[in-house]
Amino acid sequence: MQSRLNILLYLFILSLGACHPSTPYNKEIEMAHSIMEEHPDTAFYVLERISQPEILHEKEYAMYCLLHTEAQELMGKPHTSDSMIMVAVNYFKDKDDLVLKSKAYFYSARINEDLEKNALAEQHYALSLSTIEKTKDYRQTALIYTRLSEFYLKQGRYE
Repeated sequence: MQSRLNILLYLFILSLGACHPSTPYNKEIEMAHSIMEEHPDTAFYVLERISQPEILHEKEYAMYCLLHTEAQELMGKPHTSDSMIMVAVNYFKDKDDLVLKSKAYFYSARINEDLEKNALAEQHYALSLSTIEKTKDYRQTALIYTRLSEFYLKQGRYE
């Protein structure tokens, strides 16, 4: 009787663990997000340790793509493709998190600027700015204005 009770208890505990909604990579993504501003190189390292990020849940993968792009930008790594940031843009464009939506558009603009797709870069800077102005994230707002002014100066557009 005691062994049956132990087996039932074991199965119950096992089933509770199986219903847990988080994935093993949730903690790494949260950690990378929390240290991004001060330690982008460490955040990049944490993200790079995630094997097969494309099999993450949709939200986690979008967050992974956004953070990976942000870390590359903050470390000064050159951008060669917009495929990763477009995952984040396509996910966050319909979501209510205005800061993440703005960041996705901002980093898309930065990448398109590097890839010399200036019309798309300008469009995404504008989307980023119109989104962030609905929040109180003044640091991100200042960053967008700074990069947008540099973008216009590079093009000789002084108006």
